[in-house]
Amino acid sequence: MNAPTNGDHHAQPAAGITTPGAAPSRPPSDGAAPAEISPHRPPPHPSSVHPARITASQRALHDHISIGDTVTLETSAELLRLLMSRYRGAPAPLGRAIHPMTTVPLGLAIDAAIEAAGGYRLEVTTLRYSSFSMEAPTSNRRTLTAMAIVTLAGRRHVEVACTVTEADRTILRGTFGLVRVIRGRASRLTDVTASPAGLGGAPNPT
Repeated sequence: MNAPTNGDHHAQPAAGITTPGAAPSRPPSDGAAPAEISPHRPPPHPSSVHPARITASQRALHDHISIGDTVTLETSAELLRLLMSRYRGAPAPLGRAIHPMTTVPLGLAIDAAIEAAGGYRLEVTTLRYSSFSMEAPTSNRRTLTAMAIVTLAGRRHVEVACTVTEADRTILRGTFGLVRVIRGRASRLTDVTASPAGLGGAPNPT
């Protein structure tokens, strides 16, 4: 789908007003970083695959989406290894049809974009459009990190830029447009988007 073109409003984040925010929609983690995975280990059991965890979050306003809100997510290589493994004599890896070396980093980027837009609490969680480029292949054994930042707030969508890295290698760069769907349609977001300056006050009119 094409990106919305009407009612968009670009704005610069206000300097010096953002404060660290709690993870909007995920339980707290134990603080331990995902361990690097040996390529010689056997395929993981599905129970060893854990959700991505928020390692950093900065929001201008807790209950609103502001330009410049950021989130960083991390996930271990266990999911990739699971999807790249053959089970019970199968002729192909479990995830062959969904191309996990692309879709796992891409899914992590989309998840980070959703969290940057307030997470599932604010319900701006439906992907409306996207564009991305794969910059390098994954190793399938190192932690993937996604950093997302809100760059645009429109009347009915939020746009988020995201970069996925593996150590010092950039794996993916992308832009994601998110909407809140009510009764099958993208709803207006003026109740959850901050003013263009990120200072609250009147809702964004665009």
